[in-house]
Amino acid sequence: MIVTALVGPSGTGKSYRAIMVAQQKGIDLIIDDGLLIAGNQIVTGFSAKQQPTRIAAIKTALFQDDCHRQTALGWIANHKPKSVLVLGTSPGMVNKIASRLEIPKPEKILNIEDIASPGEIKTALFQRNQFGNHVIPVPMAEVKQKVPIKLIRSLQVVFSPRPPVRSKPVWADQTLIRPNFTGIGSMYIAEPAITKMVELFMARNYPKFKIQHIDLDSGPSGIFLNLRLAVPYGQPIHTLLAEVQVQLSQALAEFTGITVSSLNIEASGLVFSEKR
Repeated sequence: MIVTALVGPSGTGKSYRAIMVAQQKGIDLIIDDGLLIAGNQIVTGFSAKQQPTRIAAIKTALFQDDCHRQTALGWIANHKPKSVLVLGTSPGMVNKIASRLEIPKPEKILNIEDIASPGEIKTALFQRNQFGNHVIPVPMAEVKQKVPIKLIRSLQVVFSPRPPVRSKPVWADQTLIRPNFTGIGSMYIAEPAITKMVELFMARNYPKFKIQHIDLDSGPSGIFLNLRLAVPYGQPIHTLLAEVQVQLSQALAEFTGITVSSLNIEASGLVFSEKR
């Protein structure tokens, strides 16, 4: 089984382009937000987009419910797809899905920037942030039968490959929806709670660091986080801070559904080892 990942922040158009990627690469199965999709049909699973809250949606997307997971495992075992496309907000999320469904980790990771222009991504984010619109990459009739949530309209879209790829345009019937958890604005996580999440993340993953200041702001496009840290003396500061930046952004996105629009980290002090 060959597994490919398509990753990018929430709302950047991964589901919208999943059919194009699958058709161009001859992929048998798409795993997207808790659904298994083959041949433009939902073959099993239930959508994260029908959950009442973002946190429940994330758990569904990660197949954390045992019944949901076992159903997906059964379909994969019976049909033995030769190739799979897994969608996620980060490589870490995709690896967790692969582990839960007992399939190999991705051999190749595609970033949304590889298949969508900056303008297309900006438009997708606007649709998500302003209107709460999501896409399920199957026709509306299929969604009506298997995902009982608020439908907006059917989409028929054509994708033209970006240079240097040379192939025919891909037509796809898709469904535009508005999940219950968007509201719009029915989900709210207080800033002190986000601050506590950051503190717990650092304590668990980087216990030798000391947080000196957290500055947090939020807007329609997500949260803006500035973090000042005292770092261990003698360590490669630039490498460590880049690592913290990536992992903290992914953790907030995966476990809360929060879009991290900006995360700036500054080394503002040193932590010296205690001499015995």
